[in-house]
Amino acid sequence: MKRIIKAILNRFNYDVHCSPPALIHSEKDRLKVDLGLLVPMLAARIPQAIFVIVGANDGAMGEELLPWAFRYDWRGVLIEPQEDMYQQLVQNTVPISDRVCCIRAAVDHEDGERILYRIKSDAEYPDWVKGIASFDRECLLKCKKWYKEIEKDIIESVVPCMTFDRALHQAGVSRYDILQIDTEGYDFEILKMARIDTVRPALIKYEYCHLSRTDWDKSVRYLIQHGYRIANDWRDVIALRPDLIG
Repeated sequence: MKRIIKAILNRFNYDVHCSPPALIHSEKDRLKVDLGLLVPMLAARIPQAIFVIVGANDGAMGEELLPWAFRYDWRGVLIEPQEDMYQQLVQNTVPISDRVCCIRAAVDHEDGERILYRIKSDAEYPDWVKGIASFDRECLLKCKKWYKEIEKDIIESVVPCMTFDRALHQAGVSRYDILQIDTEGYDFEILKMARIDTVRPALIKYEYCHLSRTDWDKSVRYLIQHGYRIANDWRDVIALRPDLIG
């Protein structure tokens, strides 16, 4: 019934999004932002911004923030654990290789190795499906609603892991202004590792669609507690430091 109502409203150009309780009960912390307008404003305020992207994939697939680094004089750290995606990432960022550091690793609570679940590279699926990789196999199994046979194409890959702080140290970065996380269900864990209480990045963007509703709400509360204003769309949470508004 919810899907039917949403489809009817969308047909009449009403855009319907869910919101976590943290935002429903804290209207003053809610923002409505257009990333296409927000990023140029941020670039004007912080012309030599430093960005960190955790789960950078190949640097092109579904990427929203990285293209701005080609336009502005930004430096950055791009972190991606999958070997094939990492190699493509390095190639795709050759024009700005003097300003970015690509690291092949998954961000975790400690250094080491972990099993990452992904789709076989030669399987016949759209790029957005083949780009999904997660510590949680169930995250990939959600795609069964569209692709019934996908379970047979899920494989295990052992990937190197490092802490968030070590990744920044390896890149020679001590602070950052922009943080983007896209790790298929591990986003809140990485957000808690990112020291936003001391670094105070201007912009934080992460994917919530693979989080549990509890973790989605907890992640938004976490940001509000640290003084951020929140925008919530159909897939991502965008948090903005309030001194950049107005």
